[in-house]
Amino acid sequence: MEWPKHVCDLYDPIRSLGTGGFGSVWLAKVKESASQDVSDDALSHVAIKVVGTPMNMKKSANRRRAEKGYFHREELVLKEISHPNIMRVLNIIQEDTSEISDIKTCAPYCMILSYHKGPTLEMLLNHGGALGMPMARDLSRQLLVALSYLHGCAVIHRDIKPDNIIVTGANRAEDDCWSDGVDAEEAVKSQKWHLILIDFGFARPLHPDDMNTEKLDNIKEPRDDELQYHSVNDPLESDEGGDALTRSGHKISGLTLRKGRSSNNLDASISKVKVRGLSAVGNKNYAAPEILKGIRDSSRNKNNNEKGNHEPLAECVSDYGMVADAYSAGATIRFMLTGVPPSESVEDFMARLNNPLSIICRALICKSKNPNHREKRYRSNEDLSNNARRLVLGLTHWNDAKRTTVRAALSYEWVREDNADLEGEKSGVNEVKSSEHGDKVKYLKCALEREV
Repeated sequence: MEWPKHVCDLYDPIRSLGTGGFGSVWLAKVKESASQDVSDDALSHVAIKVVGTPMNMKKSANRRRAEKGYFHREELVLKEISHPNIMRVLNIIQEDTSEISDIKTCAPYCMILSYHKGPTLEMLLNHGGALGMPMARDLSRQLLVALSYLHGCAVIHRDIKPDNIIVTGANRAEDDCWSDGVDAEEAVKSQKWHLILIDFGFARPLHPDDMNTEKLDNIKEPRDDELQYHSVNDPLESDEGGDALTRSGHKISGLTLRKGRSSNNLDASISKVKVRGLSAVGNKNYAAPEILKGIRDSSRNKNNNEKGNHEPLAECVSDYGMVADAYSAGATIRFMLTGVPPSESVEDFMARLNNPLSIICRALICKSKNPNHREKRYRSNEDLSNNARRLVLGLTHWNDAKRTTVRAALSYEWVREDNADLEGEKSGVNEVKSSEHGDKVKYLKCALEREV
């Protein structure tokens, strides 16, 4: 796929950083001759997101509409938000296909983004398996802070997964990423690792009509016995019977409910309001159960759309809210802690891993590999602390009405361990501000003006 001429005049391509459903992302160097035309003079390298099918290629009208719609929405959202854990948009280059004939062989939409050097979380997990506890806790907190900020702006990301998270300062060749020792704790204190949330192609800014407070009447205040957990020998049981997370593919044993007052009442929040007819997008392995079980043809939704709602960009829609992001975050955190992909049960995976034949095969394979090769580490649910399991269980609850919201998760003990003094800090990527907890939703201008 060719780049538009104006993009080539400003940037030199270096290598591909990845591909997605609607295009690709490239690392590029800013040309010296064009530095004055670039929004940030301090940047020598950028990431360029190239979106859209060239006009000379056959694609359906719906496909082209979706490409343009998602690109336009991502542009508007990124222009209005600003957070140290979120990528920045620097420039938008969109060619007018009606006036330029040469554009027929080029991608019509280009987004110039801040470049952040480092592996994705997916790369780290695929390389060494479960992260060290200090790093896992640090990245979990940064992810929840970034999502809390987005939800405070009434934005659903809808594609939270390890491949959309960059970890600057991380190096697969260094041991501290997988260490549980002092070296990793020191790395956390020095703020060595910085999480960057990327790819807002599926992000959706919500309108106040979507979050009509009348809908809160349908959300029951969680009972006292639904708000706290403690460790016991029996698995968590739902009101429908059986393990509450088995149906969603995230089985966490060793926890059950107990009665008692919760110090945090944020679970009964606007985050749980379901918005009708949202596009059913994202990765199925990280998607919340309510998205998957409620999928239907968008054509069925056209006559039932609420007043003012825009027609969905996808062919399939579902009803869900901001708490769907909480589920995806919980699935990502579980992957960090156990090294087991969310598509598999931890117990089943560990049973296969500890099978005698599997152990012999791994030993033979390790002998034939490079001596510097890192053997992947995995943790069972029992290897996790009660506080860590409690967080994952809350975020990945199959019932969205009982699921822990992102802002409530920030108050969980495991997230706040060794971070008690961070709220008082005046700078740094770990800073927590009250506005980032989404106490009062501040809707984006593009949503209020119905631009998306």
